[in-house]
Amino acid sequence: MFLARPAYRLRNCTAKSDQINRFPCAFVIRPDKLGAPFHVYPFDTGAGVSGCYGDTVDPHVYLEDYELEPSLSAAQRHIAWAFGGNRQYFEGDLIPGLARRLHAWQSVGLGWLTIAGLA
Repeated sequence: MFLARPAYRLRNCTAKSDQINRFPCAFVIRPDKLGAPFHVYPFDTGAGVSGCYGDTVDPHVYLEDYELEPSLSAAQRHIAWAFGGNRQYFEGDLIPGLARRLHAWQSVGLGWLTIAGLA
């Protein structure tokens, strides 16, 4: 499940396709009707595990290192930190210069910015 969008997608991806997985089905769910999430990650973990992000991220930063607090508010705080707001998140527009605000040793944040920049 993704917060406020059906799936991450490539920007400018307008090529026609017969592949059904390029046409996601979206469910609109009121958060107050859900229980607390078990895990919250700031990206598609299935894509990460299957190697879709390639060698662009640090191989010594593991999936669990990216995990956020398991709550809707943690996801919303992450969106505010990285995008500034919901509209920018939906459009995939990261805050300009965000990577310059991080130190070289903050490999989880830098790795996430690399993943977010792939879209």
